[in-house]
Order: sequence, then structure tokens, then C-alpha cells
Amino acid sequence: MIYLNASTSLWIDKNASNLGSRILPWSYLINIAKHQYATRIDPPVRALLPAVSFSSNEKSVVVLVIGETARAQNFSLYGYQRETNPLLSKTDVVTLNDTTACSTYTTASIGCMLSPYEADTNAYEPLPTYLNRHGVDVVWHSNNWGEPPLSVDTFRENKSLQEDCQSSHCDYDEVLLSGLKQRIESSDKQKILVVLHSSGSHGPSYYTKYPSAFEVFKPVCKSVALDECSPQELVNAYDNSLLYTDYFLSQVIELLQSMPQTPTAMMYVSDHGESLGEYGLYLHGTPFTIAPDVQKKVPFLLWMSQRFIKLRDISATDFKQQKQHTHRHIFHSIMGALAYKVPLMKQHLISLYNLSTSKKGGLQI
Repeated sequence: MIYLNASTSLWIDKNASNLGSRILPWSYLINIAKHQYATRIDPPVRALLPAVSFSSNEKSVVVLVIGETARAQNFSLYGYQRETNPLLSKTDVVTLNDTTACSTYTTASIGCMLSPYEADTNAYEPLPTYLNRHGVDVVWHSNNWGEPPLSVDTFRENKSLQEDCQSSHCDYDEVLLSGLKQRIESSDKQKILVVLHSSGSHGPSYYTKYPSAFEVFKPVCKSVALDECSPQELVNAYDNSLLYTDYFLSQVIELLQSMPQTPTAMMYVSDHGESLGEYGLYLHGTPFTIAPDVQKKVPFLLWMSQRFIKLRDISATDFKQQKQHTHRHIFHSIMGALAYKVPLMKQHLISLYNLSTSKKGGLQI
């Protein structure tokens, strides 16, 4: 029954909060339960990770952009026939091979990418809290949800960012850049980590995720009742959202390029992929063991400024990447990019200790 009524379930998913508020007294009961849980249940205590040191005290800025619902199959950087990455293709961005998400839903994926461990990712403090505890200035801007509990210097959500937004696209992911350059330049710390948690291509209303100027592929699906749209209209709307992601990431790179005296780097990875009707599936969240690759294979990109490259003494011969990557590479890649050294907590993670310096200071991913 669920399979046969998939399009109706998408409409319910889209309007769930409004429906819930109208089902009385159910909404009162469920909200009382949520309130009691939030006020009486202590949050789990997360164990501290080992102390760290760093091999270089050079000022550096690393930006991690967490994408939403972007699948590698529809990135032209990964061979998609449509040009969905026209701006990034003109930059020195590195496309990392064959990246598999830890999960097909946001909260689990974020927990995984911010943890050094394969299992029980919620047992230890997440990466931003860990780095902040060791003197890194951590800034987290969110236009989404699903973050674990964090202890950072700056945590701002959409409503707060809107107050400072001067872009004409403040209703979209560009809001994440509000006041960011000033925040970075005003920091008195040598190591700065910025996390931008984007709204990306979250469906089913893909057409709402980008400004009208990015509606290049037409016609587009403008309904959450997918039986009212053709498969091509659905793909068109989704691809347009990736065009805007391409523009947004180019804006992040442009912001970092405006600080030429500071070594800067940007990493982008999506939390999971998306089904657009393949095998009769839509959206994401299918149990991982049976989920199709379009929900699991995600883009993973790296950009480094010339100053960063010089600081790390990177060359074409030094720079190598593995044949496959996962979300578990993120933790170690960020640590390496900030020149931090930490004892490896499990032997098998050595191969995932990315962006670690070679004897010449080069990087290996």
C-alpha cells in the first residue's frame, strides 16, 4: 500500500507539521511528551577524545560545506552529461573518487562525518566541539537541521543569519555567508573552522531550493504529488537545484580567495543522495542495505588556495587520493588541513588519516 501510494506519502511528508497541528487533541499530547522529554531527560554524556597538538601554527581557515541530498550521479564534475557545475569546473577544485555516504538520512550522516569512529558515532564529542576545546575558533552556520549537540564559538541558524543578510538571495543557501568574512577576519585565533550546513536539494519541492535565475532546465515539477509531473520535469527541477549549489560553492571559494594572505581550503560533501523515481523510489531514507546507489553515492570536493598549497608544499606528484572515500574521511581530513596531530585511536583508521603531511609537507587523501 505504501509503495502504490508513494506520491501521497510525499505530500504528507511535505505538510506533516501543518497536519499535526490540526489533529487535536493529538498535537497537545505529543507536544507535552516532547516537552517532558526535553526538560527531564539529561542529554547523553559524550566521552572526550585524546588531546591534540599541531605541526604548524600558521593561521589557516578551513570551510566544511555539508550539502543536502546531492547525488554524485547528477554532478557534471563526475561525468553527468548535463552541465550542472559550470562554475566549479572553471576552478581548481579536486573531485574525490567514489564517495559513499554513511547513511541515507541527515542526522546519521552528519554524526558519522564528525566522528573518527566507524561505530557508535554519538559516544564521543563531535569534531567541532573537539577542535573548539583545543583552541580552534569554530563557526557553524546552519540553513538546515540534524546537527548533534555542539559546543562552539559561534552557532547561527537561518533566522539569525537573515538579520545580517545583504544578498538578494537571502531565502536560499547564500544566507549562510551572512557576515562570514567579517567574522573570520575579526578572529584572533590561528586556526579557524567554518561549517556551513546547507539546505541544498532537499525535496520533494526541488524548485523552491533555487532563485528563478537558476531555472535553466525546463519545464520543472512544481508539485509534491509526483504523479502530476513527468520524470523529466522532476529531474529538471532537481538539476536546477544543483546549478544553484554550484553557484553557492563558487561564492564560498570567492570569499576565501578574497583573503589571499591567509591559507584557506574548502571541503564539500553531501549528507546523502536522492532517488528520483529509479526503481519506483523517491527522496531518501531507504534502509542502507537495500538503498540504491543514487541515495548513497555523493559528491566530495576539495579546493585549496595557493597560499594553502604553498604552506603544505603540495605538488601534482605529492597529491594522491584513494580509489574510494566515505564520510569517515571528513574528520581526519579536517584535522590534517588544520595541521593537527592526534594519536590514531584505531589502527585501521590509518588509511583514512587524510590530508596528513608527507616528508615534504605534501598531502595525501
